[in-house]
Amino acid sequence: MLKKLYNNAFRGIPFSLKKVGRKVKILRPRSIIGGKHITIESSVFIHRHSTIFAIEKRGNQRFTPRIFIGSKCYIGVYAMIAAVNEVTIEEYCVLSDYVYISDVAHGLDPLAGPIMEQPLESKGPVRLGKGTFIGYRAAIMPGVSLGCHCVVGSNSIVTHSFPDYSMLIGSPARCVKVYSVEQKCWKSPNPSSKQIS
Repeated sequence: MLKKLYNNAFRGIPFSLKKVGRKVKILRPRSIIGGKHITIESSVFIHRHSTIFAIEKRGNQRFTPRIFIGSKCYIGVYAMIAAVNEVTIEEYCVLSDYVYISDVAHGLDPLAGPIMEQPLESKGPVRLGKGTFIGYRAAIMPGVSLGCHCVVGSNSIVTHSFPDYSMLIGSPARCVKVYSVEQKCWKSPNPSSKQIS
């Protein structure tokens, strides 16, 4: 146990994480809150100025969040990952710089007082499938599930779920290409298969 704590300290890994695999690097400065709800598998690289926030409580609200980052993922500078419910990033995913991923929403009722004082809520868990690439400054919004090997273009805002091998761009994001495993190339999608929710 002492050897594990020493090794984690040497690698700059916070002791408070629920689980951390081998060969994980989390560069400083960083902000990791609610570590006992955060699992990071092996060979993950998280760049400087990242924020990973598993929100346990806010005011009178209590949550049981879960953040899971699969093995061999890369997370760029100033990435923001927040959860009151669940965010799952499967293995081999790449998050470019300034990526935002969250399952959290503020109340937006104009008659319920200031926005920052309204209750938090989850609009559903977020999942990135294996090998998915998220471009520079893209945002993955609450309730979104992306299949394996999706590509999200820079500055895109993903508000709906999409199946495996989807290439997405825009705000809100739309599917512009789908990878054909049989033909080994990206093709225009069928109009009826652009999103799954």
